[in-house]
Amino acid sequence: MITIVGAGPSGSYLAYMLAKDGKDVNLIEEHPEVGNPIQCTGILSSSSDSLNIKIPEKLIVNKIKRVQLISPDENSKTFNLKEHDLILDRKALDQHLGEKAVEAGTKLLLQHRFIDYKENKVSLRNRGEIINQEVEALVGADGPNSQVAKFSNLYGERKFWVARQCRAKIKCEKDLFKVHFGVTPDFFGWVVPENEEIARIGIGAINNSELYFKKYLEKLNIKEIIDYQAGLIPIYDPKPKRSNGKVYLIGDAALQVKALSGGGIIKGMLAAEELHKSLVNNLDYEKLWRKRIGTDLTLSLKIRNFLNKFSNEDYNQLIRAFNENALTSFNREFPKKSLLNVMLKNPRLDFFLLSRLTKLLYT
Repeated sequence: MITIVGAGPSGSYLAYMLAKDGKDVNLIEEHPEVGNPIQCTGILSSSSDSLNIKIPEKLIVNKIKRVQLISPDENSKTFNLKEHDLILDRKALDQHLGEKAVEAGTKLLLQHRFIDYKENKVSLRNRGEIINQEVEALVGADGPNSQVAKFSNLYGERKFWVARQCRAKIKCEKDLFKVHFGVTPDFFGWVVPENEEIARIGIGAINNSELYFKKYLEKLNIKEIIDYQAGLIPIYDPKPKRSNGKVYLIGDAALQVKALSGGGIIKGMLAAEELHKSLVNNLDYEKLWRKRIGTDLTLSLKIRNFLNKFSNEDYNQLIRAFNENALTSFNREFPKKSLLNVMLKNPRLDFFLLSRLTKLLYT
């Protein structure tokens, strides 16, 4: 039996693939229902088309065609997206993937909490009852504070952004995703429309996130809030292993999140595909996931670390340096493939970034 802890996109997707291949799979979820609470903005890039499972139209709340980058001095540049981003009903996405896993033969155990793993045996708690299971493999898909990682010496020293978000009433252009720089010292603010009158508005910050969030809502003059969400965004670290013996980590539990944008749904699902190959064919998971997504995760981290050294004036100059076509084909999931193309299209941006890098190195 393979036990997967966490019925988010990564865990359910892995369970689906393994069960389709005839594996005996238990999918463990500590909450009473899959997909609740919501701790994600629910943006999916066009790279989702490469997954082995299709996203049904009924899960799509909106489609984003343009991205607007806004500097601290309120200058902005707007870019048309070559391929549309999808804004999903995140709860419905999780439930859909969980249902597909069950249809394929997975046993879904709700309100079961992982509490221990020793000598190939998993211990779970369900309403006070302790359940022990012998397992062939244990997979942690249980989020940034992964208990599986802690019990298998894979947790390490982790760092997080605290993300705060609300759904609020605000007049907006339905196809336009807004990104505000300078609203926090180490991330950004976002306005993601569901329609012309409601948007998902949030920020990320390592410290003082509540204060920055309050100021951001005041900046946007938000008066009517529908609901709130909050959660941790793990900061990618390329060094630690994501497996130990028969224990494996995927998704947020493995820190497989893009540091540039904080998105992790697709990266986690791609890691699930590589772990599926590993478990079915007895291959090295570490080599597989690093080859598939490791380079792009590292590049995303380096870009984020570079941007985090920017002052507000640096961001003002950055936005002024862009031309309108610079990011049209930029792929957030696979920046290695598209970054050179961005630079070739935008020599003014190249000059600014080179001068900024030189300043950082020699001051």
